[in-house]
Amino acid sequence: MILNSLIAALGIALGLPLLHSQSLNTPPSAVDFGMIGLAVSQTLRLGIIAFPPTPVFPPSPICLAQIGFANSSGGAVGPSKLVSLGPGQGDFLDLNGGSLPLGIGQRTEVRPVVTVLEPPAGGASACLANAEIRDTFSGFSLVVARGITAFPPDPIFGLQGVAWGQVLRLNVVAFPPSPCVAQLSFVDRSGNQAGPAPKFVNLSPGQADHLDVAGNTLVAQLGQRADLRPVIAVVFGSAASQCAATAEAYDSFTGRTWTWVTPGPSQ
Repeated sequence: MILNSLIAALGIALGLPLLHSQSLNTPPSAVDFGMIGLAVSQTLRLGIIAFPPTPVFPPSPICLAQIGFANSSGGAVGPSKLVSLGPGQGDFLDLNGGSLPLGIGQRTEVRPVVTVLEPPAGGASACLANAEIRDTFSGFSLVVARGITAFPPDPIFGLQGVAWGQVLRLNVVAFPPSPCVAQLSFVDRSGNQAGPAPKFVNLSPGQADHLDVAGNTLVAQLGQRADLRPVIAVVFGSAASQCAATAEAYDSFTGRTWTWVTPGPSQ
């Protein structure tokens, strides 16, 4: 009886043994992204927090990372930032479309980049990131994309709608340090090829490409829409391809991104 009381008291003093067990294994950081489109009137925000967000005992590893953005050639674009976050802390970095060489109706594809670093005291960083597209003028959120730990080797998308006045874009990037060799295409709900001819891509690490289908080539007037499935067939050669695919619908008049998805079911 006395022994049980001592064990219970010790558990309370330490903040409960269950909390201790949560910090024994550092979770993999969910910080990987594919390409995301951005118009001149939109802002892309890359947010990051230390994971887990609730402090546990003993103290969780910090999130130490360099955050920024890369263009379709793999080069850095816009601002970058070094963040050092403790449990419960977060930070963000903005890329304003108005700061880029874009005109009205134009857009660019960028990739949020999070490079997780080892803390000076050793151990592993644990970070969780998300990207958000918002209207620069109103601040309204339009699209939220969460970071993932890995990309599925065989990306599979569901059906996506595209209306007259919209463009459905299939993006692919060779996620560093791997290349990406693949064929991009679209099929209709019956599984038949639809839209433009398939496109073959052979990308070096960090490079990106895309395939577009315009809604006005599929439907006759405003208010109508078609449902297509983006398809990426990854070719595996001597060097394993790592193709990070995303699909998005954007306004063909303003270039503004309205929807953005990653393939499933592995996310």
